[in-house]
Amino acid sequence: MSAMAQTTLRQGRVGQSQHNIRSVSKPHASQLSSVTTVRPRTQLRQQKSGKRNPDHTREVLLQAAFDEIHRHGFQAASVDAILARTGVTKGALYHHFPTKTQLGYAVIEEVIRQRILQRWGHVLQEPEDPLAHLIQKLRYEAQHSWSLAALQVGCPVNNLANEMSPIDEGFRQRIEQVFQDWRSIIARMIEQDAEPAMCART
Repeated sequence: MSAMAQTTLRQGRVGQSQHNIRSVSKPHASQLSSVTTVRPRTQLRQQKSGKRNPDHTREVLLQAAFDEIHRHGFQAASVDAILARTGVTKGALYHHFPTKTQLGYAVIEEVIRQRILQRWGHVLQEPEDPLAHLIQKLRYEAQHSWSLAALQVGCPVNNLANEMSPIDEGFRQRIEQVFQDWRSIIARMIEQDAEPAMCART
């Protein structure tokens, strides 16, 4: 074989090798479509996980638990009903509240007690005649803040006190703290109301 023929043959082999390399390195259209469909799913999972808000989940569970306990009492309250209402998984519930009792304690401390402090505590900030503001607030609460269904099932604090204080010390202590806070607010209102009269007499 002549030198020119050998050179032509080598060039043809090199060209074929380069074509084979390009064919392997360039993905097929089906391969590209599979990659582009998987990537958005991964990003979606990451976005969903990034939007998780444990504080919000806890608050949703507490509000649903409060309503369930208010309607049925603590012992008859259904964890499954709370989960069905919130759409939260049982694993997420027990992540925040390892037991139903712990959930009940949190309802007293974080829902009932905080509502009383927020609802009545601000009356202490009234510069004049806090008792008059208290009476006005009581009238407003009776007419607007409670639905008939809520009134029919009774006071949530009193209900829990009657049901759980005699049988569970943790409930008794937490409920007693709620009553102490409530009494302190009212006592402070009376003191503030009496202060101007005392000053006038002196």
